[in-house]
Amino acid sequence: MAAVIGVVGTYLVNANNDTKATPPAAAAQGPDSSKAPESQAPATAGESAPATPTATTSEPTTPPTTPPTTPPTTPPTTPPAKPAGTVEWQGALAITYTDPKDLDSAPPVESEINVRNDFSVYPFGDHMLQPEGETKALVWKDASKVPAYADCAGVVDTLGTSTEMKLTTGLVVCARTNDGRLARLTVKELTGQSSDTTGIFDVVVWSR
Repeated sequence: MAAVIGVVGTYLVNANNDTKATPPAAAAQGPDSSKAPESQAPATAGESAPATPTATTSEPTTPPTTPPTTPPTTPPTTPPAKPAGTVEWQGALAITYTDPKDLDSAPPVESEINVRNDFSVYPFGDHMLQPEGETKALVWKDASKVPAYADCAGVVDTLGTSTEMKLTTGLVVCARTNDGRLARLTVKELTGQSSDTTGIFDVVVWSR
């Protein structure tokens, strides 16, 4: 019995010595888990992530093309109208039985359009002057003066007619032509008695 107790006591002493001899396990070396690594917090709702700059490529600018300048076209100029009473034509004029005259032409000629002719001469026992179309005429009776533009203008529109008149040398006639011009005809010479009947006149035509 005493032997059993001694064996057990020896075993317990050895067991205690073995327990003390074993050093505590060293803590594993590693990162300190108590300190969390710093990291970027994720973007929360309502906050925009920083924009990433976008590289832009600038294209070369082409200067605007200016069209060539065209000089303005100058319309043809119309000569100003002559004041009323300005002499448009003056000279000797032959009017015959077969060759009436348009006094609105300068110089007066026979118009191919018959109604534009202003005067014709024909025989009817005497030499007769016939106003044509809308032409009006009258014999100027004041032998003391040669009628000027104003003199003819004062009487031809009120007293002029389209009635033929007998011609004599020296007779003066005021007239308003088909186109509205005033004219003065002075008889200078009369010849012929039939188809060759001719009157030579000193004619002045004034502008409208």
